[in-house]
Amino acid sequence: MTYLLGRWTQFSLVVAAVAVFWLFPIPAGAVVGIGVTPTQVSVEIDPGGSASGVITVSNEGDVPLSVRAYAMERRKDESGLRFLDPGDPRISAARWLVMKPETFWLSPRTAQEVRWEVRAPPSAPPGDHVAMAFFEYAPPSPSDGGSKMVIGGRVGTILAVRVPGQVVEAARIVSFGLERRTVVWRFPQILGWKMKPVVWQLPWVPVANNPPVPVFAHVICRRVDRSGWRWKGTRR
Repeated sequence: MTYLLGRWTQFSLVVAAVAVFWLFPIPAGAVVGIGVTPTQVSVEIDPGGSASGVITVSNEGDVPLSVRAYAMERRKDESGLRFLDPGDPRISAARWLVMKPETFWLSPRTAQEVRWEVRAPPSAPPGDHVAMAFFEYAPPSPSDGGSKMVIGGRVGTILAVRVPGQVVEAARIVSFGLERRTVVWRFPQILGWKMKPVVWQLPWVPVANNPPVPVFAHVICRRVDRSGWRWKGTRR
């Protein structure tokens, strides 16, 4: 097992804190919240290999809390940062992650160590696989009459798993086309001079809306004056 803490800048070091929109009555004036250490873990494991460690969850508030640990996928795309349920077990690091204990109680100002283990399947493809180890908390109902409404929530640790190997990045042309075109320049007669049209022969020209491609053209010029003298030139 190899730890790579702080190696990948593409993974944010910020704690993921997401409101869960549950309302719980607790004593007025009480402080509610938890923290996790570390906020990010990066490991490198071979297909079929495993890595393990400890995440410390601490109750920073004044009331006991019920905590549940679970894993989700972490993805970032054009729509922003998203947390998804575990997907394909072959590529989803959230499927590879196991945490114990999964549920526990935290008294005020105390901490709980949660052991985690990530085991990659033998068919795991090379590359980076990212999961979130979430810890969702909920305060209990108060025994006295005084209460106020608060929001439960969750915090998380980013688990970045790198499977070594060659990662092939490929691209393909979706569409491409060529067509024949001919450009003719016609000159007016000036002072008795007659000039034949200049013809640009463009045998292969990219069709519109396709990537530009270098094109070579032959230019054939002919000029006839009053004495019958002719000049011919070819240019590429």
